[in-house]
Amino acid sequence: MIINSLISRVIILSIMLMTTGIGIFTLFHIQREENHLIRSTRESAELLLSTVEKSIFTSMSIGNSEDVQEILEQIGRTNKLAHLRIFHPDGTILKSSYPSEIGTQVNPNDLALFTEEKDFDIYQVGGEGVLGMVKPI
Repeated sequence: MIINSLISRVIILSIMLMTTGIGIFTLFHIQREENHLIRSTRESAELLLSTVEKSIFTSMSIGNSEDVQEILEQIGRTNKLAHLRIFHPDGTILKSSYPSEIGTQVNPNDLALFTEEKDFDIYQVGGEGVLGMVKPI
């Protein structure tokens, strides 16, 4: 009987429209915030990678290969980066923030970034979202 009345139908329709509108508005803002977080993380990582690149280039130009490994290990100890590697175009890791990785193959996602000449990509590793970046040196 209540559902048959015009007033109850208008109220139910209004609630449904309001709920749908709020849901769409919320999804829009979540997407916008996610894009903002990715962009700011990318900018921060690019700045850090630029600094690392300059340090490594300086050490390599004077022939201090040990310094390059030490720089990578020191930067790898911070919680800002998951991994920092120098790898050959065939995927063999030459230097790494984790010395146990040296001589092994790089993650297929990172190698795909390099071969496809992408700046960055987001992929899943161990159930977590990872922002992967490759910077040729």
